[in-house]
Order: sequence, then C-alpha cells, then structure tokens
Amino acid sequence: MPEENLIPFKRGVSGNSKGRPRGALGVSTIIRKWMATKDTVKNPLTGEMTRLTSLDKMVISQMAKAFKGDTAAFKELMDRMEGKSIARLEADVKSKSINVDITPEQRDKILNTFKNDY
Repeated sequence: MPEENLIPFKRGVSGNSKGRPRGALGVSTIIRKWMATKDTVKNPLTGEMTRLTSLDKMVISQMAKAFKGDTAAFKELMDRMEGKSIARLEADVKSKSINVDITPEQRDKILNTFKNDY
C-alpha cells in the first residue's frame, strides 16, 4: 500500500463511524447468555431429570456420542479438556543426534542442510 494512502484519523473521530453502536451486545455475549439458560431435561448419561444449562446439555450430548464410539466427538472433548496435541521433536545436542521417524529422502535433505556446518 502506498504511503500516501496512510492518512491518520482526525482527533476524536472514529475510523468506522457506522460500526456497532455503543452498548450493543457482541456475538460472544449473546452466545454466553443463551448458553447459560436452564431447562429441566433427562440426562442421557444418568437417566435422571436434571436442571441443566444449554452448555451442559451440549457437553453431555457430545459425551454421549463419544460413549457410542464417535471418535470425532471423543477427540473434540479431549482437545477441549487437554488442549490439542502437538508433534514433539526431541534432540540430543551433545551427541548431535535426533530421533524422529522420517523418510530416507527427508533424512538426506536434513543432512545436506547441515553438511557445511561440520
């Protein structure tokens, strides 16, 4: 973007004068409000009548799917509870060795990258 287009806003003037009005609720606030509403329902896990929030009902529904073998439901619950898993790479710097599962082509590419360093 050319620098001549970078004109600062005038003092006291909003950059988006037709934006959301002051005091209007954001989407996250509205969702939180509706997730907190309560209803008396039959808990699919215990079979008992229970007063639950909409969020509770959604979590229980996801758990019920996971109990029936839905691996996507299970994965989503685990990701929410434990955080998404990440790939880990361990290296022994002193012996200059790395233990990972890679193809021979990938190994050669890595070795060629460091060839000039040693």
